Amino acid sequence: MRIILGLLLLVLHAGQAAAGMTPVGAPKEPAEKVEPAEQAKLTDEQKLQRLLDRVVGLDQPLFDADDLAPPDCESGRQGVTRGLFIAAGKGFEIENFWLPGPDNDVELFRNTLALRGADPDKLIVVREDQATYSVVSVAARALAEATHCGDSVIVQFSGFAVDPEYIPVPDEGVGPFSNGRKLGNLDELTGDAMKHGIGDTIAAGGPFALLNFHAPGYGDVLSAAALSELVTVLRNRGADVSVILDAPSANTFLLEARQAQIDPRLYTKLDLEDQWCGPQRQRSFTACGAAVTWEPTLLSPRAGALTLFYGTQRGEAGQERKLPLTAPPRDRKIYGLFSYRLATAIAVSERTTIGALSRHISERSDMDMRRQRYRMITTDPDLDLIAEDRPERGPKEGRIVIDTPETTRTARKRTRPELRVAGHVLSRGEPISVEVNGRPAVLTPDRGFEAELVLQAGVNVVEIFAVTRQNEAITHRFELFYEGDIRAVIGEGKRYAVLIANQDYADGSGISDLQTPVGDAEALARVLSERYGFQTELELPQGGTLDLFLKNAGQRETGLLMDQLSQAIGERDSVVVFYAGHGEYKERGSAYWLPADAVANAYSTYIDAGDITRALNRMRAKNVLLISDSCYSGMLLRSTHQDAEMPGNEDRLRMLQRLADKRSRIVISSGLNEPVLDSGGDDGHSVFADALLRALREPDESAFSARELFNKVVSRVTALASQTPDFRPIHGAGHDGGDFVFLARDD
Repeated sequence: MRIILGLLLLVLHAGQAAAGMTPVGAPKEPAEKVEPAEQAKLTDEQKLQRLLDRVVGLDQPLFDADDLAPPDCESGRQGVTRGLFIAAGKGFEIENFWLPGPDNDVELFRNTLALRGADPDKLIVVREDQATYSVVSVAARALAEATHCGDSVIVQFSGFAVDPEYIPVPDEGVGPFSNGRKLGNLDELTGDAMKHGIGDTIAAGGPFALLNFHAPGYGDVLSAAALSELVTVLRNRGADVSVILDAPSANTFLLEARQAQIDPRLYTKLDLEDQWCGPQRQRSFTACGAAVTWEPTLLSPRAGALTLFYGTQRGEAGQERKLPLTAPPRDRKIYGLFSYRLATAIAVSERTTIGALSRHISERSDMDMRRQRYRMITTDPDLDLIAEDRPERGPKEGRIVIDTPETTRTARKRTRPELRVAGHVLSRGEPISVEVNGRPAVLTPDRGFEAELVLQAGVNVVEIFAVTRQNEAITHRFELFYEGDIRAVIGEGKRYAVLIANQDYADGSGISDLQTPVGDAEALARVLSERYGFQTELELPQGGTLDLFLKNAGQRETGLLMDQLSQAIGERDSVVVFYAGHGEYKERGSAYWLPADAVANAYSTYIDAGDITRALNRMRAKNVLLISDSCYSGMLLRSTHQDAEMPGNEDRLRMLQRLADKRSRIVISSGLNEPVLDSGGDDGHSVFADALLRALREPDESAFSARELFNKVVSRVTALASQTPDFRPIHGAGHDGGDFVFLARDD
């Protein structure tokens, strides 16, 4: 297990001075020589200067980016995956405190990304004795120089990290991270007594990742402020940047807050609930991003996306384990637990979006992983970590060949649920572990393996993951189809219908009343509950029930409903959200729902499309379908138009199950950027609601996708009115390529 830093640093502070220890190859001498007898008389300024002399990287960015050549942002440029992987297990001068895991972590990540199609030559690894400040600085600049628009850049750090109170002022002739005598800590050199508040400023740049010391008597660190500055430089070159921190208290680096500080547009996109930074733990939000000894670079309008993977939360040391557990004990290697789980998720997940990776880790986490609380944050939930298209198979030197069963390009049909999987691993190193769907396989001679599976009804994805003695991570996946009770598989989980109908607006609001929303929603609730088994009430975890049908709801009431849904909906559940009421669109690209308490042209009383998107992303439900019957509803949740897969006649249920198994966030809107009719249908319904109800009451098949539902709706609406319904995935809501599947009850 990774050493708990509080105990570790108490040991360091209790140590005695190491006599005769002198720096070797030190970059500079201390500014002021002080005899040992006078140590206690050092002023705070002298202590701070000694600290700056002995700890490299404490108060400076990794490099000066002002002279970098402009990035290549030519239209049509194909982005590539680049990376900087830092393994720093020797931040202390005490060998017993060295970590064996970081070197294995970064090698596994590099091999995993190569497996997914990244060019290994574009992945910079700094490990072993090279992981010093000067080497990391050179590598970071080289990475920035090579980065251009459209690239995906991954920066990983694996090792120790410390808060400012654990950056010690060393005695003469000893290192800051040795067991020699210490004269205090960085957090003691703060406050009004210091000139210009320089101690506060340096401390606010922390916490600090401990790099490997470049010479005895010295320490090398990478501050959170310097890491954020590197992220800014890379994003300003048009790259999407992902940072992976497998270190103690990783989330206290607060990179999201530092990035938001230099780009106010991020305030509404990032979770900034944790605004702690620096030694005082109560600093203002501004201090988290601005308090450094250099002027931070501002984000440009073309800045790429930001994704953060924190392996631990505040107060957690992180864990190292001998893995994989399925390998013989003599063949296991020590990895950081979070690094290993994340690398495994990248290797085997069909998508490498933050949602897909998080779900993979959650579904396969053992008890140790659940005790270590990771955190993932992104500005773009739909963005894949890997820039390149996924290859059909791994590189020639690392791939898995399946001997049985015979695999084809489509899911092969099986008549029995029992299945034997056998194959062999082609790789540089001998395989030490093979897992089939997360369970250990039996290793056989000639690099072979065997495993027994029991298939479930529907499409079964078989994922094989192998680790070799050379730290190669190799994966292969194929599909098998076992019909069984496939309708039960498609319909698993609970189904909820959320209905929001606003037709009566307040007198004096400047917004006219409507005639049909409540009647439309009531009719839809009946057909969804009676014909398809949807529920319009939700049992809350704390007890009681929540009514999912809102009539003439205000802004606050609507927001509370969406928040409660995100907390109570299960991961296998499906949700239909229907909105009928006024909508509005501004030329600058903002679109809104108008709650019943809205006031005309008072946009603060409206419900912004961005809030709707974030609410849908927070829902754990696998499939969410939003149906919006309002003016300008096609502009609410805009994305690049994307046709969903259409089931064929031969493998209809198989295709529907495949669509239902993938996370989906779909919107069907009653029109594009245009007004829509509040009437025109039969029985007093709007023309859109009437077409929707007809399609649900009279389906061509008992199981059908939202895309098929839309096709029936659009043909009727366009024949009766001058409005054009639309169907598309919701950008930014975590759509992973699936579709919503309706399953009618048996008559």
